[in-house]
Formats: sequence, C-alpha cells, structure tokens
Amino acid sequence: MRDTSRDIFVRQQVDLKLTSISHFQVQNGMMLVAINGQNLFHIRLQNSKKTDLKLHIEMHDRISHLHLDFTGIHGLVTTVSGENFYVNMRSCVLKPIRRMKGMIVSAVAWNFEFNKDSETGFILIGTTKGAIYETNISSSGSINYLKQLNPNISEKGLPISGLHLHQMSGSDCDYLLLICVPNRLYCVFGSANLQVNSQQRSTPQVVGTVWSSVMVDQSQEAVLQSLFTTENKPQYLSMVKDKENEGPPSAFTVFPLQSEEEMTPKFAWLAADGLSIGTIDSSNEENNTRKSDWCDRLCIDVNINHRRSEGRLDYPLDICLTEFHLLLLYTSRIVAISLFDRTLAFEDFFIGIPKIIGMGRDASSHMIWVFAESSIFMYRPNDECREVWRFFMERKEFAKAKKVANQLQDRRPFQIILKKEAEKF
Repeated sequence: MRDTSRDIFVRQQVDLKLTSISHFQVQNGMMLVAINGQNLFHIRLQNSKKTDLKLHIEMHDRISHLHLDFTGIHGLVTTVSGENFYVNMRSCVLKPIRRMKGMIVSAVAWNFEFNKDSETGFILIGTTKGAIYETNISSSGSINYLKQLNPNISEKGLPISGLHLHQMSGSDCDYLLLICVPNRLYCVFGSANLQVNSQQRSTPQVVGTVWSSVMVDQSQEAVLQSLFTTENKPQYLSMVKDKENEGPPSAFTVFPLQSEEEMTPKFAWLAADGLSIGTIDSSNEENNTRKSDWCDRLCIDVNINHRRSEGRLDYPLDICLTEFHLLLLYTSRIVAISLFDRTLAFEDFFIGIPKIIGMGRDASSHMIWVFAESSIFMYRPNDECREVWRFFMERKEFAKAKKVANQLQDRRPFQIILKKEAEKF
C-alpha cells in the first residue's frame, strides 16, 4: 500500500454507521443526509450525534434534492412529488412549506450578506422546470413572500442545476446572478431594492387561505426584480454554438463562495460537452456596469474535453473548487487538477467501494466530503499549495509566490523565492 501522508488531500474514512445513503449535504460541521430517499437525519459532526428529522411523506414519494446553506443552519428538502420542507438545523424540526407545493427545488442561491440565524434573508430558488423564484424563510419555517422572477430561463423548461448570487465589489446593492442549466451558463445583473427588503421584514406573516397568500405575493415587489426586468433576453455561454444539450451532466461551482478582497473569484462549469474553468470579473467600475452582455464578466481560461474510457465519454459525477485545485469525482476515483498549469495534482481510486454518490466541500472547515451508498470519506487538505509557489516563481510573479509560500509549514520555499527574486536585480 502506497504512503498517502504526502498527498495534497489525505483520505479519512468516517464511521457514522449509515447505509443506503441517497442524498447528503455538509456545511459548518452539520450534515444533512437521506437514507433510502425517505428517511432524513441531522448529524452534528463534532460529536457524531444523529437526530431523526421525522420526514412525513407519502409511501410512494422520495427525496429529490437536499440544500444546506453555508452556515449549516438553514436547510431545504424537496421531494419528487413537489413537497417542500424547511429545516432549522439547530432545532432539528421539519416545517412543510405549503406555498411551494408542486415545485421541485433543484438549486438555491443562498444569501451571504443578509443571512441570519433567524432567517435566510432574500434567496433565490430554481426548479426542475427552469423557473426562478425569490423568497425569505424564517427559522420557524414561515415565508413572507414567494415571487416568481422568471418562469422559464432557458425557454425549453430545462432544469436549473446551479445558482450563484455574487455581490459586486464596492457595492452594497449590485449583484451578478449566475444560472446553470444543461449546456448553458446564464449571467444577469441588477441592483437589489434594499428598501423593499426592509419593508418585507416588517410585514406581518399572513396566516389564512391560499388566496390570501397569493394576493400578498402579487402586491410585494421582489428585492432582485431588476435582474429580470430588462427587455433583452438573458445572455448565456454555451460550449457548443447554437446547441442546447438536454442531458447530464450539468453543474457549476464558485470559489470563494463569498467575495473576498485581493482574491479573484474562480468558477468551474461542467456540461455534457466538457468542462470550463475561469474567473469572474466582479469589479463595479462605471464603464463595466454599462456592459450590455454580462457574460463578458465570465473570463474562461481553459476548456477541457471529457476523456473516453472503453469507448464512452467518462463524465464526472460532481465537481468542487478550492483556492488552488479543481476536484472531479468519478465513479471509480477522485482527481484534482491544478488551476494554474492544468496538470494532474492528485488522484485516488475507490477500490471495493460500490456506488459513489456525490461530493461536497465544507466552506468553513475546507474539508472535501465524498459519499458512497454505504461509505463516507473526508479528504483533508495537506499543504495543498506546496507546489503552487514554484509556478508563480518561475513566472517571476514573486509577490504571489511569497503569499502562497507563507501558507506552508516548511519555510524553505519562502527562502528559495527570496533568493530567486534577489537574482533578478
């Protein structure tokens, strides 16, 4: 058996005594996991405490999607028949959201700036029919409003597989919304009406008939309505011109999830025709905000074709990003590709592990989680940037090289960079 102690991601098996896993989400040390598509559990990873969330659905119904916000507090559960539930991970109580009945929520754009323990803040939800709604859910499971922003983003009813709401640099109200559907990546821009947001918080909850709820929804304006009021159709990127492949895979991920100074946001986009890696221009300069094609904000650095295995295209099951690598999960292995020189930096094979399900990254702990039907693995970053400094040094980008080397326990790379920089003069 090979020595894995020097891998940039070190695998550890987590024994939570779970079998027949069908869905999962992990954030901030909180795990939401579904068993057999019908039973739902909350697991506090600090002490492995497991709580049965008592999901009451019809015998023929099954969980379709789980969603968990970056704080690990707010969760959404949606079923194949369109039943929706809110779960507050602290109270561990499921609350049915009857006003969302019939929707299969396939993606959520969580709100970093207005998220609180007591409420989600205004969030966007995407459905399997391609519709986008705005809502705000309190910790009690009640919602002030549910407003449809776009009935069908792709005009073909394709499912929304990813949503990301990105606040522009230096602005409190300007947002970029990225919407992923099979083989298309949409990009829309608008300003949040924060005055409406304040009014919605002060509006009392409506308890009554479905008709009274509909009347309230019609009278209230969405905070992000301006993102969809333009007369022009939303612009999008497509890997193949004039083609909209309706099949899987389709996924989108961003790092970091929240805007950070001195760090250009990166994205990875997975489609049936390949994989794209790039950066997001989140600057808010006047000449940039006048752009008519907001897709110019997405700067693709490289497109990667899916490789073939035994005559078939080998599609990833899932993707996630770190500061330095793109991780791809396949049925038999996990690989990490350097975001800088595109080389294979890590590979680990799943030997004797049946039915790999998916992967997720805990934004707070930076751990990568991989779930199989009866196994759970955690990949711990292990001096992940140990070779990245060399890439910048060879390009004579010494400031970046030193910044990366400062993250390493080994101080020798920093000294090598200083010596190389001195030779320049």
